[in-house]
This record gives sequence, structure tokens and C-alpha cells, in this order.
Amino acid sequence: MFSYVNMLKENEFYQLKFPDGKTLRVQTESQINEFIKTSDVKIEVEKKRPDMILGSQEEILSQLKALSDDNDIDEFMFHLPTAQADLRDKTIQTLAPIHTIHKEKAGIL
Repeated sequence: MFSYVNMLKENEFYQLKFPDGKTLRVQTESQINEFIKTSDVKIEVEKKRPDMILGSQEEILSQLKALSDDNDIDEFMFHLPTAQADLRDKTIQTLAPIHTIHKEKAGIL
């Protein structure tokens, strides 16, 4: 069963920050431990969640329209960060049905 909480948790990551200002994203605590174990510098670690737009079709399209209006964006590229192929397919079809592709922007403009 789909859950926004699960979607957010599935996409959590850790940001490692090195003294020289460089950053690196890793997915697991074991990756963090490996970097710390093999490093001779202090590494700051912060658990993060990516910025995601989640909600119903109407909520998502409304948020995309606001982004478009506020930032003069004329095109969006979707990244659907889930291992559930059926959820990805359903999301794409819901937000940009095949009959609207190349004809209009599914109500975003």
C-alpha cells in the first residue's frame, strides 16, 4: 500500500560534509561508517530528505503551476524515486496523460 511517509523514508539520504567544503550523498549508515573509518579528517553527517512534491493529482498540478508562475518555468522533468514500477507508471499517466502530451501541458500552464 502506498504511503507518503514510506516514499519520504525510501528517499532519505545522508550528506557528508568534508572540511574543504565538499559534500557527498550516501544512502546507508554503513557507507557513512566506511567513509569515517577510512578518513583522517572530521566528516560532518546530516540526515536529509529530498524536496519532493507529493499529493493528489490536483495538489501536485497546483504546486507545479505555482512553481511555473513564480519562476517562469515552461517545462518540468519528473523524477519518480520509487522502486514500484506500477506507481511510477500510474503517476506519469495521472499527471501527463498520453492524450495531452505534445498538445498541452496537462493543465500546468
